[in-house]
Amino acid sequence: MTNSTALVLHYDVPNYKLSAADIKEISKKLVSEKKALYDRIAEMNPEDATFDNVVGALAMYDNQSYVDYSTIAFLQHVSADKDIRDASTEAEQMLEEFYIETRMRKDVYQVVKHLFENTDKWAHITGEDRRLFTKTELEYRRDGLALNNEDGDKLKEILKRISELAIKFSKNINEGDAEILFTKEQLDGLPDDFFEGRPTKIENGIDHFVVTTKYPDLFAVLKSANNELTRKNLVILDERKCKENNDILAEVIKLRLRAAKLLGYKSHAEFVLEEKMAKNIPSVVNFENDLINLLNPLADKEIEMLTALKEKHLGYPKDKEASKIYSWDIQYYFRLLKEQLYDINEQQIKEYFSMEQVTKGILDIFQKMLGLIFTEMPNSNAWHSDVKLYQVNDAKSKVLVGHFWMDLFPRDGKYNHAACWPLRPGFDNLDGTRSYPVCAIVANFTKPTATKPSLLKHDEVVTYFHEFGHVMHGICSLTKWSRFHGTNVESDFVEAPSQMLENWCWEPKVLQSFSKHYVTGEPIPESIVKNLIDAKNVNAGIFNLRQIFFGVFDMTVHSTETEDIDILGIYSSLRKNICKVDLGDINTWPVATFGHILGGYDAGYYGYLWSQVFSADMFENRFKKDGVSNDCTGLEYRYQILQPGGSRDAKDSLYQFLGRNPDNKAFLKSIGMK
Repeated sequence: MTNSTALVLHYDVPNYKLSAADIKEISKKLVSEKKALYDRIAEMNPEDATFDNVVGALAMYDNQSYVDYSTIAFLQHVSADKDIRDASTEAEQMLEEFYIETRMRKDVYQVVKHLFENTDKWAHITGEDRRLFTKTELEYRRDGLALNNEDGDKLKEILKRISELAIKFSKNINEGDAEILFTKEQLDGLPDDFFEGRPTKIENGIDHFVVTTKYPDLFAVLKSANNELTRKNLVILDERKCKENNDILAEVIKLRLRAAKLLGYKSHAEFVLEEKMAKNIPSVVNFENDLINLLNPLADKEIEMLTALKEKHLGYPKDKEASKIYSWDIQYYFRLLKEQLYDINEQQIKEYFSMEQVTKGILDIFQKMLGLIFTEMPNSNAWHSDVKLYQVNDAKSKVLVGHFWMDLFPRDGKYNHAACWPLRPGFDNLDGTRSYPVCAIVANFTKPTATKPSLLKHDEVVTYFHEFGHVMHGICSLTKWSRFHGTNVESDFVEAPSQMLENWCWEPKVLQSFSKHYVTGEPIPESIVKNLIDAKNVNAGIFNLRQIFFGVFDMTVHSTETEDIDILGIYSSLRKNICKVDLGDINTWPVATFGHILGGYDAGYYGYLWSQVFSADMFENRFKKDGVSNDCTGLEYRYQILQPGGSRDAKDSLYQFLGRNPDNKAFLKSIGMK
């Protein structure tokens, strides 16, 4: 980290130390302010409407209200106080219902429509303002404001119900972690630090360790537990969580289809894709089918290798069914395969990746690459004592760029994956001043113990880089309106910048720059780094087919034109056919914890691989070609990809950075295909 006496420290960050009463009061204020604005516009003589007093006024309210809204909605995911989480959930649900009401106000739409149809009144509007106006008018139509009153009322009720169900779905996942008891013998193979500080319970007179379905526990057991039944039981427990979410998802899928048909679309996917880079269902289906055909031979070879390894490991059992590869085997035998082929020992490797060293490495790399300075700040406004706050300044001008929080360790009731939250977008205020962005990276890395710091497996380091990529997108963006700030790009591009930054985790010099043994301080040996990189694509076929499966499932249930679908049956069938591995005949419902499908990735999960094409192209043909430490390339990336946010189409940003339209050659190369 770098500190500079030339910097001015800014403490202008939202306060997250709110009570349940505070949350309720803020939500009331948001409602009253928005209602007053919409009433004023609705009462306006349409002839008096201008860009500034209608579209600009609506967008300025969005700018200023975003902070309060995101603060109270965010706390349900991170607060250690259940009362706060419940208040946050209730407030978000109330606000979403109210916002749906306001979005559906025809009296306001009529003013916007009148202005839009009188092109001479806004012909002078250019750039980001013009984009805002056209997007706003399109959004009103997509919200159903052009519908008759009866259909409009139907749509309003549908959207309210979807919002209510999505919030319940997310809450169930956040609070739905399960636990199971295992003896030390059943956990044979787990490293000593897995047991340090772990709660125990006595069952049948025997000490058992408590193992949860939180990511650090789940992945550790699936990779290292020698007892197949232990791995199997934990996977079954994990895939049987949140059963009530099955009915919630089924209802949402039906409601989304009804809403799409009311708006004149054949399916929800057709509706969603209108605003994405892919544009239509056939483009996505062809993309996914092409990848399936390319990856199938690779995955078949991987299954053969894993099956042979399992047979050998079990002593060549006569019953071939015993050596069949199931979901609970994949990570375990891939680990063994990496150990045998490349001498990869994940327990040994993570000793070189302490949280302190990895964090320092990430901050150093991105400061230099993007021309920034990060300074740790007091966290007096934080939601938990574990959280750290950083200020970001431009390295050359020293001007403020923004702030970000880091909340990296698991705790009860906390969001249980890894994600980045844009807590305040950057935007221009009416008085000409600037409001600077605030982001938060929320993760669940292994906590430090009394004898060891937090040690990260290499794939956790990759996750850390990925989420920090989202943070940089949110921090480095510079737009006039919050509507276009940072990650507010087409959702099938939003992952590309963060995926691109994962590549730094596979560069030998980069890894060696921040990996030091937590005891000896020795840098990671070159031989280990070489083997780690050589083993990168050992599971590329199965891993990418699994990603495609989620995308195909998502697109299948959302492109249907009938409500009569069997969601669990579709999930099970597609997983068996595409992933090549599953749980056999065991009945589970992992779709109940597929948070993306109700968390903004509906008819959009394909975007993870779609955007991977762009990320690979950017890295291979700019950073790899120019040098990963090339400051000029890093700054160009900051200004051409991160800074515009959604103020222009992603394809235009890509063209500016690449000097051409992107292609998939680098992506195929990156997964070992060509």
